[in-house]
Amino acid sequence: MSKLDDALKRRVKPGQLFEPETLETKGYSLSEIKLDIKAALGERRLVSFAYGIYYQPSKSGLKPSPLDAIKLRYIGNGDITYGFFYGQFFIKDYLGQPFDDRQLIEVVTNKATSVKKAVYMFSRRFVIRRSYAPINADNAGSLAFLTYLSSASDSEVEANMSVLSTYIRDKHLSSDLLMKFSDKVPSKAYRRLYSTGLYRSLWKR
Repeated sequence: MSKLDDALKRRVKPGQLFEPETLETKGYSLSEIKLDIKAALGERRLVSFAYGIYYQPSKSGLKPSPLDAIKLRYIGNGDITYGFFYGQFFIKDYLGQPFDDRQLIEVVTNKATSVKKAVYMFSRRFVIRRSYAPINADNAGSLAFLTYLSSASDSEVEANMSVLSTYIRDKHLSSDLLMKFSDKVPSKAYRRLYSTGLYRSLWKR
């Protein structure tokens, strides 16, 4: 078994999108990986989904979607988190609801260099936004929640109160966690936290 085949078997499922860096190990350099990927593309053992993103064909024939690529490039990869969905898509993603292909997806990500930018990539138009603070696996839940509270309309927040309360408990959000971003996130988020009574759902630590 080649190094590439071994790395794919251990780290990537057939039909799952991946970037070359995902396969990198101490004994398998990025330059080697890229050369092996190039060869595998020629042999049709791998498929190029977009620049720098690949997948192994699955037996079922199902292909990754543009949403899968958006998640990989701008939201997270395995245990590494660098983004989250914005606005109504924050709620949809948490509830596991499907996204309408006609809707303009918005993502908050560390990879955004401007406050808000519309891009066309992976055969889909979407928006990337810069985060109020650097996102990681430990703080993504808090930042996503506060960003939603600061950007959603009053009617949206009211309609999603039960979901937001469940989210707080599910993500173990506490006042200490949320207050870490009080100097970065708009104060509107904190005013809503108290005016809606959502603060009562915060974990006591």
